[in-house]
Amino acid sequence: MESRIKGQISVHVSLILFLIDDYTGKRISSSAVQIRVEGAEKPIYKKEGYYIFTNLQKKEVMVSIQAPEYQTVKRLIDLQELEGGEPLVKIRLQPGRCYSLLNEMTVLTGKTEPFSILRAASVQSGYFYRLLYDYKKEKENQIHIFNLAKADLEAKSFLIWQRDVGEYEFFDIGKALEKEGEVFEVEALKKEYKKAATKIFPVFLGQADEEGSFFLAMGNLEGEEAEVILEVVTGKEKREMMRKVRVGKENILTLF
Repeated sequence: MESRIKGQISVHVSLILFLIDDYTGKRISSSAVQIRVEGAEKPIYKKEGYYIFTNLQKKEVMVSIQAPEYQTVKRLIDLQELEGGEPLVKIRLQPGRCYSLLNEMTVLTGKTEPFSILRAASVQSGYFYRLLYDYKKEKENQIHIFNLAKADLEAKSFLIWQRDVGEYEFFDIGKALEKEGEVFEVEALKKEYKKAATKIFPVFLGQADEEGSFFLAMGNLEGEEAEVILEVVTGKEKREMMRKVRVGKENILTLF
């Protein structure tokens, strides 16, 4: 996307960022949000919630996002993989320690390997989606989700669970493939899932710091206690584990 202004200076739109609150699903737009790309000028901000970087010279850029209520995000983005006409990237921010709705959430804190990424979900959540059609290997890179509210699910993480066999796996949604918001790109899942027996639960994320301390907040858990499925990713190593947590409380966990 290029334009020319007076004096024949070429302006090339290299990257467009759109921020979403991963708990509420709402657009994040605040003067307190700080977005930086190493070696680049401040982005152009549009009131619709878009942050636009122009004339970036590198093929890969490190994006840093800081916002008062949310966990800090650092993301390496390969500009060559973006669509040339509209290089839009949606980034979901996770609730931090000062999040305004934290009193209705279940908090996990503790220690694990430094810089690990944590993903957590529970089948004891009262909030979930269902498949619109069976997920089959014939179309393994597409998933059909019954999305009655037409929520923006792009770039969101989920746990898919088939109750009759107890099978589950984490997965990430890519781009919506049609305007109704029910067909999405997805990396091939390991198993097939039947529509009638499957629920799709939201995943909540956190990242450990250089000392291994982490913070992660989960919403919509039911009961006094809930069993949480955790995935801990450290470099190329991936571990899964189960932990029981007290719903609506802070839970201190050691995840080694």
